[in-house]
Amino acid sequence: MLRSRGWRPDARGAGRAGLSKGYNVYKYLVGAAAALLFVAYTFDIFQWHGGCWLVMKRLIYLLVVLACAIGALISFASYPYLPLALVLAILPLCAFPLPPSPARPPHPSSHTLDQVAHEKRAL
Repeated sequence: MLRSRGWRPDARGAGRAGLSKGYNVYKYLVGAAAALLFVAYTFDIFQWHGGCWLVMKRLIYLLVVLACAIGALISFASYPYLPLALVLAILPLCAFPLPPSPARPPHPSSHTLDQVAHEKRAL
């Protein structure tokens, strides 16, 4: 009978499915994400523009982020503070869709820079 690291026999000799404590799936997920990012860098993904290439680029980025996030969440048995660190690292990115406030000034877009330049010329 084939035995994998995730297969544990019970007292009756029948096995039950489940991941044993030493089964480190997160290492494979993070490794796959790093390998995908390396392949994307090798194929110069940063220069892909337009149409299908833009969709592929975003799909690769999404897969890398999802693999790293799921790997970090699964690794709580080995690294208990890693999921919390992941949330704290991503939390500032949640402020981008919020409207400007005194705590978060507006992002200087080209439109506002044009307005400033026009106001300086008017003076």
